[in-house]
Amino acid sequence: MSENLFAYTATNSGYSEGTAGAINGERAAVATALSAVKNKIDNPKLNGDPAFFNFFDRNSSRLVLRQYNYTSTSEPNRIIDPQGNWAVPLYSQGWSGVANLHGVATSGRWLFGTGYDLSKIAVVDMDSDYTQTREYAFPADFPAFANPYADGVFHGEALTCSWQ
Repeated sequence: MSENLFAYTATNSGYSEGTAGAINGERAAVATALSAVKNKIDNPKLNGDPAFFNFFDRNSSRLVLRQYNYTSTSEPNRIIDPQGNWAVPLYSQGWSGVANLHGVATSGRWLFGTGYDLSKIAVVDMDSDYTQTREYAFPADFPAFANPYADGVFHGEALTCSWQ
């Protein structure tokens, strides 16, 4: 059974418009048997800086699509079922702590997102329609975080969870 195996975004060289697609095929297939499915989201059109981040909501694989608009206000993040209709997100939520999402990780019902611009980690409740419940800021909420830069500027880049 052919399915979406990988998600991708692409942006034109002027950063005025983007597209999202998938690599489709069988999980056990050789690479030559895979195919690209273009324009999985046509309406509304994607802006010039879309990006996907994969996570698990318990046992369900999900994608979050970020569109960055070069402001400190986040466009809604679209939560997508990778095997469903990408143009109709399961949820669409803005997270005030994250305007330029750069990474997500989950633990139980909680999704954590970090963004490059605002130097924060948003805490999102997946059981409450993916709404943000709180946020942590660098370095205020992490006083032991050493500031190696004189300008005091921080950027969120990535998150990961470890299980014991």
